[in-house]
Amino acid sequence: RGGAGRGGASTHGDGGASSKKKTKKGLSPAEEDAQEAALARQRSPVSLHCGTRLIVVPRGIRVIHPRSQTSVEESKEDQPPSSAQHAAPEQQQERRGGGRGRLTTAEVKDLDPSWISDLKGAFLPFLPSDVEAIVSALAPASLPSSTSSSSSVQRTLEDTQVMGLLLDECKNLLRRQYSVFWSQMCFDSSLSEFIDSFLRYCPRSYDTLPNKHVWYTTPGPHRELYECVFRILVRASTLRESRSDFCEERPLGEIVLKHGVWTLPRLMDVCSLYYVSNRSAVRKLVTTVLRMQPIYLDHLRLSLVQTINVLTTLSHNVTSMSAQHTGSEKRAQPTTSPTGTPSQPQLHSSSSTEEQLAEMIAYVLDLSASLDLFTQCAWKKCARVFQSGHLVEAVALFFECTLLLLERIAAASTSTTGAVLRAQLAAARYHL
Repeated sequence: RGGAGRGGASTHGDGGASSKKKTKKGLSPAEEDAQEAALARQRSPVSLHCGTRLIVVPRGIRVIHPRSQTSVEESKEDQPPSSAQHAAPEQQQERRGGGRGRLTTAEVKDLDPSWISDLKGAFLPFLPSDVEAIVSALAPASLPSSTSSSSSVQRTLEDTQVMGLLLDECKNLLRRQYSVFWSQMCFDSSLSEFIDSFLRYCPRSYDTLPNKHVWYTTPGPHRELYECVFRILVRASTLRESRSDFCEERPLGEIVLKHGVWTLPRLMDVCSLYYVSNRSAVRKLVTTVLRMQPIYLDHLRLSLVQTINVLTTLSHNVTSMSAQHTGSEKRAQPTTSPTGTPSQPQLHSSSSTEEQLAEMIAYVLDLSASLDLFTQCAWKKCARVFQSGHLVEAVALFFECTLLLLERIAAASTSTTGAVLRAQLAAARYHL
């Protein structure tokens, strides 16, 4: 496409002959523009590391030129062609014709926000109310009678509709071409927020929430969304999809680090959410990400230091709470019943103390399961990191002392959630 505008003089000196040959096709300039635009849209995607490709965009669209780092924006139809002559001929070519006006052919990076200019902001965050809506729709008999009000039913219907919208957007993302998929993963902040919120609030297999099992055992849009998010994450860790759609390991590692496609908390959430049901796929995903970007191992070292500090803080808090309960137990000595048998002391603590205990045990369970599942998944890649610090000693001390104190406090609890707390502590002991 090295010539000037259609109908003008050719750069090789045969503009007249070229113009006569084009008129023999029987196509008007506008029809030829439309035909070339359709062919450009059908161009197969190339690998991300190849740099640029030719696309045809309507006038008025801002196009980023990777070589000169400049942009060309045509906002008026009567704008003179001389205003765009600063671009190289192989980067930009203007064609005049009928129809809707001018088209600009320009080179754009495979990884560029221009690919998703009309796709940004399509994803909504995933909220805990979405989980409650699905559970209430699948197991309504277990809910209090107050949830059957019209406002609660309306909220459940809205959350269920949001689940369907999120599922449709995830399916559309999986159907997009390689470069468009990666451009949206890198430049769409709504997609990143949705993935983080879904990995955070989606129920885990070790959760002891009421009727949590319906999330995994009952088919529906929630189950499809759970699977679609996993396919998106697997695709975001795939180096090669086909002979023409691929990226080298080192450049892709720089891309995921620069744009936050992968982070250490996201990797750990993937393990805690998907490793139980997809062991081989999750192990391959984590290994690939750690191999393409080894800096995440340094992040893991820092995270383990923080984990040791958290375990130490938890031990101090549990020790002080145990001392309070021990004092209450001494004040509540067992009394003799009319039948002559001693009655057991009951510890009546405030609601704030019970809530604090429940939050602490839930946090201990999540921390224990996350460490266990991530260690199982990435042990071959991270064994030296786990063995280099004092994590093993800290976990062993927490298991032998702190967890035992928590079990004693939960056993003495008279609240209605005592059984749930004891089940959570049993699960935490299993993972530790």
